[in-house]
Formats: sequence, C-alpha cells, structure tokens
Amino acid sequence: PRGGTQMLLTPFLQLIVERRASDLFVSGGAVPQIRLEGRTRAVGKRELTPEEVERVAQELMGPAERRRFEQDWEVDFACRIEGLGRFRVNVFRQRGEVALVLRLSCVDRTRSTCGRRSAASPCCATRAA
Repeated sequence: PRGGTQMLLTPFLQLIVERRASDLFVSGGAVPQIRLEGRTRAVGKRELTPEEVERVAQELMGPAERRRFEQDWEVDFACRIEGLGRFRVNVFRQRGEVALVLRLSCVDRTRSTCGRRSAASPCCATRAA
C-alpha cells in the first residue's frame, strides 16, 4: 500500500465504518467532514492542504482515471480498502482545487464480504507500491 494515502485517510475511513456514516468529504483548506444521519460533521482538528488532497486523489486514481480526470476535471470509480470496505470515490475540481468524496458502499466485516475489485478498477489500498 502507498503510505501517504493510507496514513492520511485511514483514520477517517475507519470512523465512517465505526459510526456507520455514509460519506467522507475531503478538500484543501478544510477539516475533513463526514455525513452522519443526514448531517455533515467535521472530524479531526487539522485542515488538509490542497497539496495533500491532490496527492491523495492521485494515489487513489489509476492511469485511466487520471486521464479522465485531466480531461473532464471529474471522475468516479470504486475502491476496496482492505479491512474496511468498498467505497465509491468522486474526484473533482472545486474552486480550482482538487476535492474528493468517498461513499461507503460495503463494510468489509470479513475478508470476503465485499467482492474483489475487477482488474479494470483502481483500488488505493491494494495497489502495489
């Protein structure tokens, strides 16, 4: 796994799973937020920099997703994160900066609960470094 993405996002993604929240919102200059019971709530204490958010987005995307993002300034894909679950990921530009939303689609209670990604789908935590 790539250390930057894992270390930066994992605590927030674990929080989504533990609290049964639906979404994680990540943008530069803001504290990450989760959607819980229909309300958006800040999590953590530190604002992420635009550079951190862009690095996370680049690490989450595979080559095809990067090309599509550069062309359309938006891309959607699925990502399975070992031990947590499967997430739908939306990477987009907001006020000229990269932002992303991760939506929990399947909790990985056991290693086989969520299906393995297809060869065509990018996956942040299972991609080789």
